[in-house]
Amino acid sequence: MLAVAPTVTDAGKFMIGTNAGPHELAGKMCNELFFTTCLAERRYAEAMGKVMQEPGITDVYVMAPNYAAGKDMVKRIQALLQSRIVDEVYTRLGS
Repeated sequence: MLAVAPTVTDAGKFMIGTNAGPHELAGKMCNELFFTTCLAERRYAEAMGKVMQEPGITDVYVMAPNYAAGKDMVKRIQALLQSRIVDEVYTRLGS
C-alpha cells in the first residue's frame, strides 16, 4: 500500500484500501484521495505490547514478516514493551 497509494493519488485518482492500514497513510503520507476501510495495523501491535507488560514476562523473542507492516508492528511493540527483546527475526514473505 505504501508503494501503490502515492502513485494512484499523484495521478489524481481515488484509491480505497481494503486490506492494509500503514500509519504513514494516516499521517505524513495522508492524501485526500486515499481512503481505507481497515484498522490501522499498528493498533494490533500496541495492544500486544500492552498485554505483554503483564508481570512475569521478562524476555521476548520477536518474529515478524519482512516488509513495512511487520517492521512497523515490531517498532510499536518495542515502544510499549517493558521486557527485554532477546532477538528479532524477520521472515521472508510467503514462508
